Amino acid sequence: SEFPEFDPSETVNEYAVQDPNGKNGRALYPSPGTLRAKTLQNSGVGRRLHFFDNSMYAVVSENLYRLDSTLNSAFLGSLSSQSGYIGIANNNTQLVVVDGVSGWLWDKDAETYSQITDSDFPSSPQDVAVLADRFIVNYGTTNKLGYSALGNGSSWSALDTFAMTTYPDVVVALRTLNGRLFVMGQRSTETWYDAGSADIPFRRDNPSIEFGCAATGSAVKGMGFLLWLSRTTNGVWAVVLTTGGKPVQVSSAAID
Repeated sequence: SEFPEFDPSETVNEYAVQDPNGKNGRALYPSPGTLRAKTLQNSGVGRRLHFFDNSMYAVVSENLYRLDSTLNSAFLGSLSSQSGYIGIANNNTQLVVVDGVSGWLWDKDAETYSQITDSDFPSSPQDVAVLADRFIVNYGTTNKLGYSALGNGSSWSALDTFAMTTYPDVVVALRTLNGRLFVMGQRSTETWYDAGSADIPFRRDNPSIEFGCAATGSAVKGMGFLLWLSRTTNGVWAVVLTTGGKPVQVSSAAID
């Protein structure tokens, strides 16, 4: 063949697996690594890792663990569900975890872990982010979001809400980057900033980005970038990247 390689792109933690009986004969399978460093429990599904205050927090099935730099672990408590996406965010002293059913708070100074029982906490919370020392959580499969009291993830008010309204959409994921909150819907994304207003502290600061989010867990922040698997109103899927402005496509045709 004149084209022995269709796409020379390197994959990370993805390995080619041959299957002569498969339709295409080959697929890429993920592998997290080659060395087992720690076993937190003998069974269960790993759902989320999060780094906060020099510790790593891990959710396995319904259980939350904290691991130090030597991988010594401590069981902190349980959640309401055993599978599905986990949203985690922290301010300077608190960590909030949501699992689609309820919310939980770990206070590192008091070393306490408890369910958020405020009656005004958003119902069916799918994701959480922090902007200007306030926790922000979406209300299930709606366009509505609520925000906590300043610096206190256990205190919420039914009046402290806002919504994405540029297009009819449903909030899929919440991420912060460079002082902006990315409210990611199924077909569009809005960015908000802390305006410091007395009524609603957050304001939308740009026209809607016409890239939604196809999978909550695909939205990853690092090294000043935000990367996610996007979906548009036309049904086009691609991996896109932003530093705060208009996203650019970074995936190749082979990946798409």
